[in-house]
Amino acid sequence: MTIDKIEKLKECIRRELDLVTTYDQYVDVVSCWEAFLEFSYGSEYETFFFDRFPRIPVVDKWVTPDFTAFFTEEYAMIFEISRTFPKGDAGLKKEMNQLFEYDKDILVYNGKEYVEVDDYDVILLLSGRDSFEIAQRISKYLEEENRKFSHNFIIMEYISNYMDTHPSYYFRKIPVLETTFTDFFPDRTSLSKMVDLCLKSINIKVEDMKEYKINGVLCNDDPPPAYLAGYIWHKIMYSYLDEEQKRLWREKNPRLIIPVEVNIDDMKAKLKKSIKNGKIRRKWIKNVFEFLIDCNLAEKKSNSTYEVRYRNLYPTIEVEHRDDFLLKKYYRKELAAYFIERFCKKKFNIQEKKEEYVKQKKLSDFL
Repeated sequence: MTIDKIEKLKECIRRELDLVTTYDQYVDVVSCWEAFLEFSYGSEYETFFFDRFPRIPVVDKWVTPDFTAFFTEEYAMIFEISRTFPKGDAGLKKEMNQLFEYDKDILVYNGKEYVEVDDYDVILLLSGRDSFEIAQRISKYLEEENRKFSHNFIIMEYISNYMDTHPSYYFRKIPVLETTFTDFFPDRTSLSKMVDLCLKSINIKVEDMKEYKINGVLCNDDPPPAYLAGYIWHKIMYSYLDEEQKRLWREKNPRLIIPVEVNIDDMKAKLKKSIKNGKIRRKWIKNVFEFLIDCNLAEKKSNSTYEVRYRNLYPTIEVEHRDDFLLKKYYRKELAAYFIERFCKKKFNIQEKKEEYVKQKKLSDFL
């Protein structure tokens, strides 16, 4: 293999892993805010509704912020997450135009219908990696273009510390723009007082948000195929096996392949049942199976049916963690990395080793 091909392979793996890591962190961020807002305000406002998958109608199109929070007809919050912003002026303008779409007195879903609220804040959540630089660029853009938000526009950064004994996420306001949260909540729970006046961080422990992520799994962006493939492989595929196949799977031979025929619509139904707070789109599942084909782990049988070359990958992927939630989190991430390596190797025509194959019709022969 040439040095050029090796470098391209490495870049392919880095790029695909980065997509998975970013998406996984977005799901963390959404889950943190759902936990925080529900714990802080859910019992105080009977009409409180947190929407992980907003799709809001405006004139001749839909806008899709990353998540929204409805409290009453007087107040709501609109959130957008961005790890980074494009470096060029054209890319920055495009990102800002998207944020200004949320500033046009849009309707907010309250769990039953879209309603007009008296006021809402638009909150941009940036990764702490280069959050201040991006905030400065946004401030400069607004000044030079003479543009101004009609609603409160707040920029916050998020930072995770998964390496700590008690892992958490921190959310801090970046005080570049002279805007504050709407003074809607009473003093004891006032975000304006806590964040704007006292400059406090919002600290969400992973322990407190993990239930929301387990039940949510996804966010309002299209998941990278490797991310959803990891969840499907870990949580769903085993349910397709009969008793004999399950016994084979429990032998923990990662080279032993058990072919499983899967229908897209059936998989969608199983995912909906598994993910309590998720809107599953058919195209996401189709993308996963097409991705698994590129990993040499599936074969297309018809427009809606695939044969997955399923096997037990626990022995192949070494992940150790005391906390069960973090164990599953890192196992799914390692699964995604396993798929990505196969995907990129096939892309650059690098041969995988031969694997054992157990034919569906001749399991008894193997036994």
